Amino acid sequence: MVKVSYKKAAFNTNFEGSIKDTGVKKLQGQPPYVRGIADAYKTAEVKLEQTYTMPVETHNPMELHGIIADWRANDQVTVYAKTQGVKATQSTIANTFKIPAENIQVNSEFVGGGFGMALRTWPLEIAAIMASKHLKRPVKLVITRDQMFTMVGNRPAAHQKIGIGATKDGKITGITHTAFGQTATYENFKEGVVNMTKFMYDSENVNTNYYVIPLDMGVPIWMRGPGEATGAFALESAIDEMANALDMDPLDFRIKNDPEKVPAQNRPFSSKYIKEAYRLGSAKIGWSNRKNKPGSITEGPWQIGYGVSIGVFNAGRGRASVKGILKADGTLVLQSATSDIGPGTGTGMTLIASKLMGLPVNKITFELGDSSLPPHQARVVPLLYLQ
Repeated sequence: MVKVSYKKAAFNTNFEGSIKDTGVKKLQGQPPYVRGIADAYKTAEVKLEQTYTMPVETHNPMELHGIIADWRANDQVTVYAKTQGVKATQSTIANTFKIPAENIQVNSEFVGGGFGMALRTWPLEIAAIMASKHLKRPVKLVITRDQMFTMVGNRPAAHQKIGIGATKDGKITGITHTAFGQTATYENFKEGVVNMTKFMYDSENVNTNYYVIPLDMGVPIWMRGPGEATGAFALESAIDEMANALDMDPLDFRIKNDPEKVPAQNRPFSSKYIKEAYRLGSAKIGWSNRKNKPGSITEGPWQIGYGVSIGVFNAGRGRASVKGILKADGTLVLQSATSDIGPGTGTGMTLIASKLMGLPVNKITFELGDSSLPPHQARVVPLLYLQ
């Protein structure tokens, strides 16, 4: 009984093809970065150029993405959502439906598998709220497994070109890192793909560039771990390949080029124990038994590999607030509108409170995942675009 008509429009979902196509728009994901001489690796005694690609990757925890929405009289809304930020979800709903934030109650005590997709309020959740408003009754929506691949974001595809130059004795003289990521045509999504290259290794000459290509696909999202992990894959792979070209142990090569100071600012690190971690880890796994030629250690039909790699991510801190209720029976209730996606936020806050207040943990309760509680600082992102 439904008659559908449509017009076919041109579209582009070809990421790799778009990189080569000069007619496809490329947006600057980060301003170009240059320290010393750009492309200095090209004049090095030993140089390496390599390209590393990653496909789209999707987060698929056992728990599917879903929401329960209950729009009541006088525009009072209660939502049970899979969200890593109840305040952010509250703000998105308020902005979308143009109602006061205090009219919206968001509950997410147990997030389940977030993996980054729960950092946003997706259109499917807004649709469920719209349905509840229209029907004047609660609406529950849980998407299907195949819809998890298209409706709640993903790690974007990446194409990275790295050039490294070094002296014959293994001192890095230049690194060039150019990365391409994908975004949607309706939103400019970007992440820190080239950040690690700027400071991870001691080199006077480093330059990076990062572009994003708008495609007719859903917008990506930060995925566990975010873009720094994407960049680390390429950089660390190139470091391994350069060590092989120099016939150096890849661990020795990393230690030789580990910076004593922050390269860009020439100031000391607040703390850094990378060399100690390298040496401790190598001792634990018997790194000394490793042969430098890849594929040279075998056990029957199996080839045995020893690998080393490092990754980084920022440890930012923002404002947070908590309400404490000390009761006459000696128990303490702490309340904050934060969330717990699995690392044990409730347990951690309870232990901190126990130490500071001198109370046993069995007398402390930490309440979270409730938008009516005191706010905490969360990553604020554009959460929804309606066209």
